[in-house]
Amino acid sequence: HRDLVVTATGVNKVFDGTTDASVTLSHDALAGDAVTVDYTSATFVDANIGTNKTVHVTGITITGGGDAENYTLTNTTETTTANITVADTDAEVSATPSSQQYSDEVTFKATISPDDLGGVAPATGVTFKVGIQTMGSAALIAGTGSDAGKLVAILEDVALLAPGSH
Repeated sequence: HRDLVVTATGVNKVFDGTTDASVTLSHDALAGDAVTVDYTSATFVDANIGTNKTVHVTGITITGGGDAENYTLTNTTETTTANITVADTDAEVSATPSSQQYSDEVTFKATISPDDLGGVAPATGVTFKVGIQTMGSAALIAGTGSDAGKLVAILEDVALLAPGSH
């Protein structure tokens, strides 16, 4: 029997709020020998966005191949790295009425989608600004109707003030 060393290469993923990971396995079997390997679990050390994050691989086994019986597996676990990248979200902001003058009352609306990234909300609130003037903040809540699947924040009846007015 010949020793078989299995190595893992982490597969990058987009943030989904979980530690689930994927890897590709390779081994040092002799060229031309048919040996297949697999694993039962691969997990990131945490679910946060980052680069070169540790991935733990467990349950590595020889699963088949015509030459498998000629090999003894030397490792059933492996550690590698991969990245968790930022998930794309879409944001839309509107003001009603669409044409305003100073002292008009305006309603601001912001929508963010998707509303859920693997069980984690992409944001919890929105601060509305016109230029450098903060108009107010609103919590994001689950949208309904045409806003289903989005987070929605609404700031109603805000008076637009001329620059320098308070």
